[in-house]
Amino acid sequence: MHHKPKVSFVCSVRDGMGDIERCASSVLRQNFQDIELVFVDDHSKDSTWEIMEKIARSDDRVRAIRNYGREGLTYSLNLGLDFLRGEYVARIDVDDFAHANRVELQLAAMECNDSAAMATSCYRVVDEGDFDMYSHCPSSDPKLLRWSLCFRNNLRHSTAMWRKSLEVRYDPSFTYAQDYDMWCRISRAGDIVVVPEIVATIRSKSDSITSTKHNEQESAADMVSARQFEHYTGRSISAKEARHLRMVYFLKNAEQLRVFESMCNSDIVTAAINYCLLACGFANKENPEGESLLLEVGHDVTNAMQNPTVGPRFAEALREAVKEHHGSSWIAEEIDKRFF
Repeated sequence: MHHKPKVSFVCSVRDGMGDIERCASSVLRQNFQDIELVFVDDHSKDSTWEIMEKIARSDDRVRAIRNYGREGLTYSLNLGLDFLRGEYVARIDVDDFAHANRVELQLAAMECNDSAAMATSCYRVVDEGDFDMYSHCPSSDPKLLRWSLCFRNNLRHSTAMWRKSLEVRYDPSFTYAQDYDMWCRISRAGDIVVVPEIVATIRSKSDSITSTKHNEQESAADMVSARQFEHYTGRSISAKEARHLRMVYFLKNAEQLRVFESMCNSDIVTAAINYCLLACGFANKENPEGESLLLEVGHDVTNAMQNPTVGPRFAEALREAVKEHHGSSWIAEEIDKRFF
């Protein structure tokens, strides 16, 4: 390929010989054809590299690169980014596949929105036998999507496309949740727009990092959440405090609820105070539509306050925190008015 393609896909693979051909086929059969696909072999011990080379020989839009340096997804993806020539970067994981209209729709969504830094989409999740498990669509409101990123990563790698001009790279300090950290940083450069259609299928596998390294993923997510807190409040919190803050958002999750109920009084008080600080900082910096953010915050606050075990302690701490921020943030005043 001698010209610069519009969109460059990058895919890091380790021991993916059973999935790589289907993944490549889904990319190369896009309705929008001005693309390239860069595979990076991350120290595979099976025949992944040989299959990559075969695919690259059969289609000049494909390049195969071998990572001879430090192993790991973060380093292999950064290596792949160095070789991309497109105006836009698109990610795909080898377990997943892109629907034929993915690039077409995401590109259209970004090119009609100058403030868009990244596009994502709805997606479906299937099991190892390709049977449907569930579907998910992120919030189409860019500011509410930024709010959710303070607590969780609800965007999938295989739905992400961003402008190469942003010159973002994965943070080498993250072995896990490197995508979550990346989305948060991209969201500060512009809007993340959501294509309201399912354009990617994600395969849930029992041996995936998400399944086998859950605790490590959660610890890394705590670090990202702490960075988000500092970005919006100017204050630092520990990874432990970030975990407790995230739990306020996740109280609809039964497992997290049990952990929240077992927290000591001081941790519950701190979580309530930090939640108020984050809501105030976010509202002041992002200036979202008042009612939309208040609905999100109100949902979390109601869940916490109605819990029979921790509700009274949470409510007392939150009431003091919002009173302290009267006059400095409209959302503190609204929480006080509606809940106290």
